[in-house]
Amino acid sequence: EVKALRDLVPDMGQHVCTADSVICMGGHVEELKCASRNISRLPESFGDLQWLKKLHLQRNKLRSLPESFGKLWSLETLYLYDNNLSSLPESFGSLSQLKRLYLQNNHLASLPESFGSLSRLEHLAFFQTKRAH
Repeated sequence: EVKALRDLVPDMGQHVCTADSVICMGGHVEELKCASRNISRLPESFGDLQWLKKLHLQRNKLRSLPESFGKLWSLETLYLYDNNLSSLPESFGSLSQLKRLYLQNNHLASLPESFGSLSRLEHLAFFQTKRAH
């Protein structure tokens, strides 16, 4: 339910969780659309969204992701392009269902070693137009 999601991710802003930005199946959040919301950080509790299959976080101001991000085991599609990410957590390699990843236009100089564990990854969009620090 949307109210429960607001309680889970309170630091993301008051208007992030509108009815059209959350898609639930069987009582679980499967898709979350949080693009272009000026989000600068995600709480550690974000990893509790374990049924999430598609996540839209593009065009925000994220600089990093919490270590709990690796607990999003059901995640298949992840949009992280046009942020300010300088690194990804080591737990990123635990996203065992990830098939499509969009990372372009960030500040990433390298990927975590665990990235090689993403055995189901079919599509990776990764190019840099921002200068890595």
